[in-house]
Amino acid sequence: MHPRERLLSPVSVAALVGGVALIPRMMGLDAGLPYVWHPEELTLINLGLRMLQTGDWNPHWFQSPSLPIYLQALNGVLSWVGEADGRPWQSIQELQTGLEDGLIYTVGDPTIWARGRRLTAILGALAAALTALAGHRLGGPLAGLFAGLF
Repeated sequence: MHPRERLLSPVSVAALVGGVALIPRMMGLDAGLPYVWHPEELTLINLGLRMLQTGDWNPHWFQSPSLPIYLQALNGVLSWVGEADGRPWQSIQELQTGLEDGLIYTVGDPTIWARGRRLTAILGALAAALTALAGHRLGGPLAGLFAGLF
């Protein structure tokens, strides 16, 4: 394979787009915590945590795709297991999900929210990379690059 062909291969274009898309998404993941300013962020993470607290795996919310909600529930489980010694809560039931405080939302454990933001950033970069792959397949390397980046 010629070096130019390797550089413009679908995997190379997708990796480039995914890497470029991930950089701005990973900056400032803990910005503003323990306050959450965007209501959709509060909704997705709270629904995932509520699933853990109630044991009901139906999100009862269908205005957003369900996969991010289930992944946020998994994020809560990983936070529970990963921080057994340092967490400020002893059971999932004690975890404060989000409290409405005027126009500012406060959260009980900022670590879970920072991890939830990281998960969302990775999913966004993955979506850009998959868009680049589709664009590459349908229109060539340049189309894949522009589809993924814009």
